[in-house]
Amino acid sequence: MGILGFILESAITDHSPIYSLVFLICIICGILIFMNRYISKYIYTATEEITSGFINQEAYNSILSLITPRYPLPSLQGYAASADFLKVIIEHIYTKHPQFIVELGSGSSTIYIGYILEQLKKGNLLSVDQSQQYTNETQQNIKNHELEKNVEVTYAPLQNITLKNDTYLWYQDFSKKLSQIDMLIVDGPSGNHKDSPRYPALPLLFKYLAENATVIVDDYNREKVKKMVKKWLSDYPDLELSEINTTKETAVLTNTHKN
Repeated sequence: MGILGFILESAITDHSPIYSLVFLICIICGILIFMNRYISKYIYTATEEITSGFINQEAYNSILSLITPRYPLPSLQGYAASADFLKVIIEHIYTKHPQFIVELGSGSSTIYIGYILEQLKKGNLLSVDQSQQYTNETQQNIKNHELEKNVEVTYAPLQNITLKNDTYLWYQDFSKKLSQIDMLIVDGPSGNHKDSPRYPALPLLFKYLAENATVIVDDYNREKVKKMVKKWLSDYPDLELSEINTTKETAVLTNTHKN
């Protein structure tokens, strides 16, 4: 502590005004330093949230300019896909014109993608969900928006499967509904696992991927998801990775395997 410790000790034991003043100044400085750290952290967090809000609002406005909804659109808040992630999906649909899209995890995004496919007059979407409630809600939304021609949602409750001596909770078999997949959107299932619960997506679905198929992964800012993608790249060397800076970060994998 040195001189400062001597001053503080003197301020406590000596009632001299000068020492009392110095002690008070030290206390005030300590409080200001603490407040500065807290306020700086708060300002940084608030700035990040405001920036994210602007980015997603811009993405949402861009998406809205492409569609003419027949019914109020579902929210993109909470557990729904963020607008900037959805924009990445839509950009790839416009660029690659996929004929068959599989979405793991249904919801608001299902409806927006359905409108894009309808507008392009080509392509179909199969959305898979682990929850009967969310499946029913999505089915009702599809009906409300009159998107049945291009969109289907299927309920597939989770069950235990074993991959490489490890157990995962994964969707009940829905392979009868599959054909060649041109785009795979990985935003489910939810759940806890020491690795990512979404790892089985490629071990089970890679054989269905078309040449130049795109795999789009949400929540790439999570460490478990990054490890999952790294493992996929090791298991499937024909995959090429692009990282996109969205709110929750997005990984885009392209299948370069020649079928």
